[in-house]
Amino acid sequence: MNTVNYVKDSDIYQELIKDADKYLPEVEQPLNKIKLSVQLDEFQYYIHNVGYWLFQYDKQISELSYSIKFLRNFDYNKFNNDSKPNRVDHLDYTISNYYIRLSSILDKSLQIINAIFHLGISEYGVKESTIKTNSFVKKTDVLKPYKKMKKVVSNGKNIRNSIIHRDFYTDKNLHKLRYFYSLDKNLVVFKDKYLNEYRRDRLNEYLNDIEQEFNEQFENLISVISTFLDKLHLIYIKKKKEFKARGLV
Repeated sequence: MNTVNYVKDSDIYQELIKDADKYLPEVEQPLNKIKLSVQLDEFQYYIHNVGYWLFQYDKQISELSYSIKFLRNFDYNKFNNDSKPNRVDHLDYTISNYYIRLSSILDKSLQIINAIFHLGISEYGVKESTIKTNSFVKKTDVLKPYKKMKKVVSNGKNIRNSIIHRDFYTDKNLHKLRYFYSLDKNLVVFKDKYLNEYRRDRLNEYLNDIEQEFNEQFENLISVISTFLDKLHLIYIKKKKEFKARGLV
């Protein structure tokens, strides 16, 4: 799978695009949307709904990838002196952003299962317990890669819950950095060039470590997602045959 077009290079997405061109009504330009007055039949709705969630999935994965790249894009010049965040403030934000987007991958995965299996569950009613116990889903092996995905994401989901419901992310080394960067630069200690260099070096070490950790986790996740999409592609093909057998294609 391409490291840029994570979902768009998959077989299921490529087939869906061809089906959309063949079966869906023409879209309005430049809005690229189907006119509100157009009524979709069940098969057209199916293609449209699957396409919507695959697009959302691709966007979510891309944003997760960007959140790793944003770890190093801090620029003091972007802020005025009255509200200037420091380097660790930026780390707090980007690390939290990564974990929130990481755990959201599971939510989007459940929405895609709901769409491709054509279960008809309300978007707001899609939960892991509902999907895992569904008789149609249980007959397939789609949940196998989902469970592997969950293992990759599990620690991140706990951190995400803590960030949202309790406090900001921290660990031992980040806590030390937070202390160094909270000190007033007018203090005597900062007139010592060595201390400034020490702080900078510890920051770079931390960035190298967490960047490596996130990249490894991301690559593992992409590998599982690739298998997940392959399994869903088989379901998509099967569902199209069912629509055809019902005379809806």
